[in-house]
Amino acid sequence: MSGFAIETDALTRRFGDQLAVNGIDLRVPRGSFYGFLGENGAGKSTTISMLTGVLLPTSGTLRVLEVPADVARPVNCADLYRWVRSKRQPPASDWICRAGFLASRR
Repeated sequence: MSGFAIETDALTRRFGDQLAVNGIDLRVPRGSFYGFLGENGAGKSTTISMLTGVLLPTSGTLRVLEVPADVARPVNCADLYRWVRSKRQPPASDWICRAGFLASRR
């Protein structure tokens, strides 16, 4: 088991000829807080979209909780809601689904 919650190597995302994220190498240790700061257009939202599975990287590697991006699949909100309810935890899945973090589009 890795000591990292998030690991990226040369993470890159292009939209046609537009380079949105350029080769990010990132290590976020488990149990830590991490923030994304930067100017408009710096690639913060695109990076978060890749980390949450909304977008796939154009190149590079990405692992969240040791699951590679090419293995991870978007979560169906109804399935997530049932899973959270089965754990008797607050239905946080409602706001996650509405926010679009686990959308089924790529």
